[in-house]
Amino acid sequence: MPKTRYAKYLLALLLLSLDISCFESKIISDKEKFASIYIELQISFEKNRGNLSKLVAERGQVFKKYNVTEKQYNATLDYYGQDKEKWEEFFNLVSARLNKMRSRV
Repeated sequence: MPKTRYAKYLLALLLLSLDISCFESKIISDKEKFASIYIELQISFEKNRGNLSKLVAERGQVFKKYNVTEKQYNATLDYYGQDKEKWEEFFNLVSARLNKMRSRV
């Protein structure tokens, strides 16, 4: 019986470690949050085209602000990019938000 108990603990520990290691690569499930990140990164890119170090620093600040990693951001981009309909829906959301931002200026 002790061997079975030990095996169960070992299996549980293994599954937990796999889940933790995969956690960072999961996509950003909140579409509004992802749209905010996407918009801020695009604006940062346009502002800092000639200044790579400032661009990199601002990207890091955006990821920190939204508590996501670049890996999660890229995985989410890939997720939307694999499905034309999802990408169009996301792009329409971003466009609408950018239009709202422009009307406030």
